[in-house]
Amino acid sequence: MANKVGKSEKEKENAALKAGDYPNAIGHYTTAIFADRNDFTFSLNRAAAYLKLGRNEDAMKMQTWSG
Repeated sequence: MANKVGKSEKEKENAALKAGDYPNAIGHYTTAIFADRNDFTFSLNRAAAYLKLGRNEDAMKMQTWSG
């Protein structure tokens, strides 16, 4: 379960992702990853944001990055 910082960032990142603000979403996902390394959805969602920006290599790195 996400800690308070991770949970707060998740709300911000999801709003940014829905608004199409992918660079901002990536920043929030990064903060959430460092706040809660046990919640794998942060890195998966960050990979999705990278894909939306056409940054396929960065998205692939997210699948092997452990924090």
